[in-house]
Amino acid sequence: MLTINGDIPDRKTGLELAEKYGIDGIMIGRGIFHNPFAFEKEPREHTSKELLNLLRLHLSLFNKYEKDEIRQFKSLRRFFKIYVRGIRGASELRHQLMNTQSIAEARALLDEFEAQMDEDVKIEL
Repeated sequence: MLTINGDIPDRKTGLELAEKYGIDGIMIGRGIFHNPFAFEKEPREHTSKELLNLLRLHLSLFNKYEKDEIRQFKSLRRFFKIYVRGIRGASELRHQLMNTQSIAEARALLDEFEAQMDEDVKIEL
């Protein structure tokens, strides 16, 4: 079995490399930090609310699997920058999220922020 990884930004690029080199598997690592929608079959534009909802999903999954394996909430903080960007007030929201101590607190902050958003803007990934 032959796999590749490194500087693969999305599914499309990975599949092109797989076809070109005849490999069996593809790993996307840091590419997900730039584009959290990297695994989409049909890439499209995304909005700020979609990114915030994806962060909510990340929080839910963390909470679900935390029961199986003890994890510290602090380990989630490094991911906030992936989802909170390209919108007015993103820097302040990231700062506030970095000071949260629980999933419930982070969710409440996201809800409050989203309720005050002027508009749902397209995000450059």
